[in-house]
Amino acid sequence: LQLGEYLIFMGHLASPPSFKVGDRVSAEATVGTEGHTGKALGDHVHYVIWENSKPVNPHGFGINVPRCSCNN
Repeated sequence: LQLGEYLIFMGHLASPPSFKVGDRVSAEATVGTEGHTGKALGDHVHYVIWENSKPVNPHGFGINVPRCSCNN
């Protein structure tokens, strides 16, 4: 997805995105559903937000991203 200078890449979608290159997508649109691959135990999605060709922390965008509860 592209939003101005931002690019958003998503992985592990259950099916191809519901849009084509060049389509306009509203903020409320569903662009895909969570899926899983390999040995994953549940559905999930990975995403990376890029700004001006550099990856940025999604927490600054007001996106509700749960913190990892992994063994730290």
